[in-house]
Amino acid sequence: MLWALASTPLLALIYFLSKRSSVRHVSMLRLWSTGRRPPSRGRKFRWMPFPPVFILELLILLLLVFAALLPFFPDARRTPPLTLILDNSYSMRAGKTDSAHILALQHLKELGTKEPRREFRVILAGRGARHLGSYAGNELVARLTEHWLCDESDARFPEAFLVAERLETRFSERLVISDHRWSDSEPPPGCSYVAFGRPRENFAITGAVREPHRVMFLVGNFSDTARETELTAGAARQKLLIPPGDFAKVVFPLSDDVGTLDAFLSPDILDFDQSIRLLPENPPPVRVQLVLSEERRKAVATAFQANPRVRLTDENPELLVSDSALPPNAPQSVSLLDGDGKTFSGPVAPSRNSPLLDGLDFRSVLWSVPAKPLTGAPLLQLGETFLITHRGRRIEAVWSPKSSNWHLTPSWPGWWYNVTEFVAGNRTGLTEHNYSSGAPVRLRLPAGERELVIVPEGRTAYRLFPDMAQQVILEKLPVGPVKLQAGNHRWELIVNPLNAAESDLRGLSSEHRSTPSPQTEHLGRIDLVWAPLLAALALLGVHQWYLRRRREI
Repeated sequence: MLWALASTPLLALIYFLSKRSSVRHVSMLRLWSTGRRPPSRGRKFRWMPFPPVFILELLILLLLVFAALLPFFPDARRTPPLTLILDNSYSMRAGKTDSAHILALQHLKELGTKEPRREFRVILAGRGARHLGSYAGNELVARLTEHWLCDESDARFPEAFLVAERLETRFSERLVISDHRWSDSEPPPGCSYVAFGRPRENFAITGAVREPHRVMFLVGNFSDTARETELTAGAARQKLLIPPGDFAKVVFPLSDDVGTLDAFLSPDILDFDQSIRLLPENPPPVRVQLVLSEERRKAVATAFQANPRVRLTDENPELLVSDSALPPNAPQSVSLLDGDGKTFSGPVAPSRNSPLLDGLDFRSVLWSVPAKPLTGAPLLQLGETFLITHRGRRIEAVWSPKSSNWHLTPSWPGWWYNVTEFVAGNRTGLTEHNYSSGAPVRLRLPAGERELVIVPEGRTAYRLFPDMAQQVILEKLPVGPVKLQAGNHRWELIVNPLNAAESDLRGLSSEHRSTPSPQTEHLGRIDLVWAPLLAALALLGVHQWYLRRRREI
């Protein structure tokens, strides 16, 4: 193309040097009159007016050069939209002025300045995928500074890719920004991957449990050397020397007058996982009434006494355990039915979909054969024989202390613990007030309420349909204090980071990978080559017509 452009002065030079002195024979001088004196000899410069043919040929040559250069000029109107998939996990905050979050914003600012009219579709990859919207390049960083907070405990890119596929057209490109390296395989066509992380050492609180009279912490040292830090929880402090890659368990006593408890470590490279806040956990005990024979009552009461959340009482019980007929208005109940005196053992089939059987092992239990079939959906069965069933507010189990050893196995106290947690989970409101990021938050709405709202945002967190139960499970709440409201009922909880995998910064890295897409390589360029070519052909026709007419004259 540059050679073609350089040929335009050559064309002019040909016309400048087109005349050469030569000897001509004529019959008389009168027939050869000229106002100019011919040069003596040789090739000489001769300034002459440009003929129309030269102008046409020069225009044709310039149009051909222009057609060849057009594909190299950018066209903002045809630039494919760019889908940004941004890592929203809190490891992006690691660092003061050189965190991956800050470096990524600087990179996007340069990209938006370079292409101010390009469309950028922004998707945040966290515990779920969130589409923030589409922005022009000149407003991209301002929007991201407001909404891209890097406050989640995980970045699930597969979910973000699914959202991107629904948003993208055929001619689209992707840019993924993170602080971890891409997998061993190459990114898919049309996708670029940029990582701004680097390995760092970090301390983090990775676990915390608050009970009425004590609080327990788990502190991790994510480095290759033994390091020292200090844990502060309220008025209590303790210095910790933790081996490389290890954890330290810390227990502090709590008095009854301690409300919200703030705990934090010594300042480190990542402040997001250095501090947590714990709300008081003082759930009322589960009221249990035992209507059993003396032998059965002793075995069941022993199992309940191992659980501090249980209070045995006959007043307004929440759980009734009985071996006799139940009253019509009975609360949640467990009926212990007699066997026929025969026992058997064998591989039983438990229902793993029920929380009543979580963590239980029945392999060493001798079972009584039920004197009559149990009613309800089977939770545990051996062949066609149902051993434990559940329907509505009633649980049935076959057990006789004379013919079964169930009360002598480890699964016995575990079973009653699960029953207690099941009853507590059916209470209106929250089962707990302190959660780790990503853990499901279970809440039961009061009767008649169908909508759960996050306040003060007013955003609907959950909406029940008429045929759904009142149980609500929330899995993608943000880190920090959260207030929920349903009608006139309000609840408060707090979500803490508490994620060892995200706090381990030793695997961070920097890299830049891209895989071009053959479908989008030609986009973003001016595609009007046909226009100058048609103009050149038209001028070529005029050129030929002019030469033919000149010969005729």
